[in-house]
Amino acid sequence: MVIKRDIYQPLILTIPDDTALFSILDPEEEITKKIVMENYINFYSFRDPQYGNVVFRFENFMDYESIVGLERCFIPIDIMKKYYDDLDIIIKLLTEGYGITMPVARSCISFYGNDAEGNHLLFIYGADTERRNFFCKDFSGGKFVEFEVPFDAVKNSLAVYYRPFAKESDGLLAFRINKKISPQIDYTKVYCEFHKLDQEYYSDEAGYGIGAVNMVLNDIKKRPFAYAAAGSWFNVCYFLLEASKLFNLRYKIFTNEPGLKQDKEVGSAGADINKLFKDTNLLFLTVYRLHLKKINVLEDVFKELVTLLCICRDDLRVVVKYFCGAILEL
Repeated sequence: MVIKRDIYQPLILTIPDDTALFSILDPEEEITKKIVMENYINFYSFRDPQYGNVVFRFENFMDYESIVGLERCFIPIDIMKKYYDDLDIIIKLLTEGYGITMPVARSCISFYGNDAEGNHLLFIYGADTERRNFFCKDFSGGKFVEFEVPFDAVKNSLAVYYRPFAKESDGLLAFRINKKISPQIDYTKVYCEFHKLDQEYYSDEAGYGIGAVNMVLNDIKKRPFAYAAAGSWFNVCYFLLEASKLFNLRYKIFTNEPGLKQDKEVGSAGADINKLFKDTNLLFLTVYRLHLKKINVLEDVFKELVTLLCICRDDLRVVVKYFCGAILEL
């Protein structure tokens, strides 16, 4: 029996956690507009306890919050490991129309290569029970590609999986769209998310909102040697670029609201959002070209990247102020 849920070209391509969710969002459905408007607005950053580097992300709604319009089922990794030889629950969830993400040991999955190490989050969207393969997607060569993983490889991965700094969110997460939920956008929630993004506080260990960008900038100032390789800039640059795409989509959705007054401020905001996209795109492309050429970030380029990152942060401030003010006028 072949089981496959519908998947779509994701709106953003950041990390598997985000991309898996966006892969099940039909761009033609109204519920997609609701989910995009209400979620993946705020940022957070944290210092990795194992390696000491700063990690930049969207606020993690998939693991820790409720996304209205999404049904979820979570099984802790300890339970999955205990019954690693029984994959029936995965098959049943797929049959019920769920997409699944679960952590795997890369060394057990041939897609990641013979010398793969560490752990990774795998997106499973179907299975062939006769051939005993799962249908999966992950990044390869900058694209989110399809591939198959044998049932036995998943069993082996669960058996050997180990994470030294385990989190309570470590486990199988199944999710699907709840079609019974009204697609009406809750602008109270949208406002709260933009208000959170407007916060600039950060510490040496974590930052939220625009403060997440400030934390990265502060880390660059304190540990410039850690940013000598172009690849060390990828994380924050790419998330800001993908976020700007979502802001552009939100602007298009928002400007079609019946209660919105169409004035010069609306047009100006469109220009501000375009500027955010252009600046984040320039920042990312600058880093990407350096990375392709395997060139270290020398002093002049280093200063240029810091300046561009500051400009992107300031662009964010302008966009946030617009949305917060305009939502209050609805």
